Amino acid sequence: MSRNGEIDSTRAWLVAFGSSWVNFCVFCIWRSYGVFYVAFMENFRVNHQKAAWPFTLCCATYHLIGPIVGFLNHKFSCRTLQVFGCVFASLGVLLNAFVDQFIFVILFIGALQGIGLGIIRTLSIVVVQQYFIRHRASATGIAVSGATVCSLFFPSFAKFVLERFGLKTSFLIFGAMMILSLIGISIQRSPRVEPPAINVGDKERILNKDKESNGLKSNKDDERFVSNCNGELTTPFSKCSLVPTDSLRTSSHMLLSAKLLVESSQDNFICTADKIISQIDLENNVKESKVKILHHEKVKNEAFSNMITVLSQPMFYMICLIFIVYNMTFQVYLMTIVDFTLTKNIAGRDKAVFLIVIFSLADLIGRLSFGWISDRNFLKPKNFAIFCLTVLAFTLVFTPNAPSLLALQFCTAIVGLMIGIITILWPILNVDYCGIEKLAISLGFNCFFSGLESLIRPVIIGYYLDYLLRYDLLFYSIAAVAVITALLWLFAPLVKKQKISQNDFD
Repeated sequence: MSRNGEIDSTRAWLVAFGSSWVNFCVFCIWRSYGVFYVAFMENFRVNHQKAAWPFTLCCATYHLIGPIVGFLNHKFSCRTLQVFGCVFASLGVLLNAFVDQFIFVILFIGALQGIGLGIIRTLSIVVVQQYFIRHRASATGIAVSGATVCSLFFPSFAKFVLERFGLKTSFLIFGAMMILSLIGISIQRSPRVEPPAINVGDKERILNKDKESNGLKSNKDDERFVSNCNGELTTPFSKCSLVPTDSLRTSSHMLLSAKLLVESSQDNFICTADKIISQIDLENNVKESKVKILHHEKVKNEAFSNMITVLSQPMFYMICLIFIVYNMTFQVYLMTIVDFTLTKNIAGRDKAVFLIVIFSLADLIGRLSFGWISDRNFLKPKNFAIFCLTVLAFTLVFTPNAPSLLALQFCTAIVGLMIGIITILWPILNVDYCGIEKLAISLGFNCFFSGLESLIRPVIIGYYLDYLLRYDLLFYSIAAVAVITALLWLFAPLVKKQKISQNDFD
């Protein structure tokens, strides 16, 4: 399928900024979970573990729904699915204003909002990848930066709204804010493509089925004839006048005012040209319907084939490892860095909370700057991934040993910068190794495997922090996973080349 001039055009950049607005709106409460976490404990009188359930379930649902979104994208457009995602996510927040039991908050935020966020996040990236080739990394950085920008604004806004209006009114305000994402979704139309061509063999198969089902025969010129209004074929020896159907099609406007006299073997009757034309139109509609059915069958087979192709590629699982390291670092670091700072008596609460702002600013810089660097081909995406994973591992090792607040701020900035770069690398690597046509499937399964990891993440954190009481071992473990992933990416091309050379030798 060939695309038109919309690629890398002004409209393409409009789509990128529209995606940024969508992410800014729908992730407003996601990026303010730290504030709502405290509000849950105060308003519903629940402990720390139970208060974390809405966010844990939302994160798991957000990622596990990925494969379903990928399959649905073969049936429905990105814009249509994102509208449904906005509705689900908004309802997941708005409905909490009308409940008094915390179990419903867990279900609405954890499940309903998680479904909506999973749909929007995956497809907002997909549609941007479809619109860009030369500036794909820069556009992706702009699109995903909306979620980071909202983390600079909404936590403070959430604190103000909660203190001024209370929890239930805050749900209404944030739910309404999420509905505003429809403004950006309205321009998220996929680029126009040429309609899929039907193979010549498919066309002949359809025509042959029509002939067999109608009992039609062809003369030496392969022209079909109409004998009577009942569609019964007469032989050349019958008394009726035979008129080629093709000629009726080409001169149907002349037949509208004419009448064709047809003699039957049993009785004579008059068949108007309108009836013949109606018969021809009906035949054409049947053929068009069969072509559409054939196309839908191809779409279903294509979705399943894309899934098998993606899951059979070893490099796909390498990308999954990068995404898992990304999510582990992102979630664990933001969740524990404030508590770590307070536990080690490195700084007070206000300065500890400011580390989140530093992380978000560095994350934003990484998302925006890497696109500009990548589009100029200074370094291949694979090499960037190895570099980021290595730097991330060393920084995580140094973080629990930071001697001062300044050193901890520096580590936080480096981690945020690497997280921002990997955010852009993730979809680009999927496009490079899986293809743009399979992007929705590959991103969906990336999220699925990361979602499986998110289900056991609370257990891992609890083991290190509640049982062992060791922050350093938690950071060391994540660093070890990052190093292993970097080494796999480093040696994977060598293994591939060795296999190719062995096959050539054989």
